[in-house]
Amino acid sequence: MSQLGWAPLLLAAACALALGFRRYRLAWAALLLAVFDLALQSPEPRAQLAGLRFLPWVLLLAVSLPEGRLLSRRHAALAVFCLLLLGSALDAPEALFYSLSDFLAWPFHSWRPERSAQMFIGLAAGVALARWVWRGSEFELGLCLALLTGLPACRWGGSDVWLSVAALLLMLAILHGSHRMAFADQLTGLPNRRALDETLSRLSGEYALAMIDIDHFKSFNDSHGHDAGDRVLQAVAKLLRRHAGGEAFRFGGEEFCVVYPGRRSQNAMHSLEAARVALESRQIEVKSAGKKGPPRPKQVQVTMSAGLATRSDEKRQAHDVLQAADQALYKAKKAGRNKVINSR
Repeated sequence: MSQLGWAPLLLAAACALALGFRRYRLAWAALLLAVFDLALQSPEPRAQLAGLRFLPWVLLLAVSLPEGRLLSRRHAALAVFCLLLLGSALDAPEALFYSLSDFLAWPFHSWRPERSAQMFIGLAAGVALARWVWRGSEFELGLCLALLTGLPACRWGGSDVWLSVAALLLMLAILHGSHRMAFADQLTGLPNRRALDETLSRLSGEYALAMIDIDHFKSFNDSHGHDAGDRVLQAVAKLLRRHAGGEAFRFGGEEFCVVYPGRRSQNAMHSLEAARVALESRQIEVKSAGKKGPPRPKQVQVTMSAGLATRSDEKRQAHDVLQAADQALYKAKKAGRNKVINSR
């Protein structure tokens, strides 16, 4: 273990984890960083030069690829390209090897190999950072941090330590991002139905549950289009997070659920009414789909109906409390909508 070091093994584990969660660009990054570490720790100067000249360039190429399928042509082409470079590094004549290393380092071929490697890895980190800013994906942020962690290994050595940290960052990003995908609603950012089920299974003592429905949402979608409907869902989710006073969840469709644990259940009715009033008075800007021409900006208003139920001796199980809240929601709709009704 002292000769091999931990970094290649940790990066191999990160690669396997990324493949398991279908994060193929992260798998490529982990694999290439593992080979990079092995090259830098090699006693052969040619292997070290190949690692500094070849691998950062390929790493930039791999990070820049779209995610795609594992068995896509772009991944196959990248694999063939890597094998050709590996063959050149191992068996190519000296003159061809050095010409190829200078070519791949362009436009930084006149720099020291350590500096050009840092530049290409820094560019790869920049690509990941730009994707994180654009998409807000934890996977991209983790990839960016892992690549930045590899920069000191190019110039100051200690690649096994630095790249072990990079492997841990990649694994953390994969696990955190995958957990978020499983338990968060991608449209609104709220915890999803699965997260709600987990929360309900752990509830005990005093609590209240509220079921919320956006009034006439189907007809709104028919009139303004699904993009406008998505914008309304996002706006309502943001408002519930701010005003509802409890933990809001996306239940499904246009329905939301708010959990009020402990003493917060005592103020649940007041908080729901405050959220209802805030939504009723809010103007939401959407791009409404017209019958003719492209969608155009428009200010719209929506309302919500809510039903609230508190745990009691008659309703001890979370399922019973949720069902009572749903029945109260039905009463609010039947009473004319834009109301909050407390189950008794």
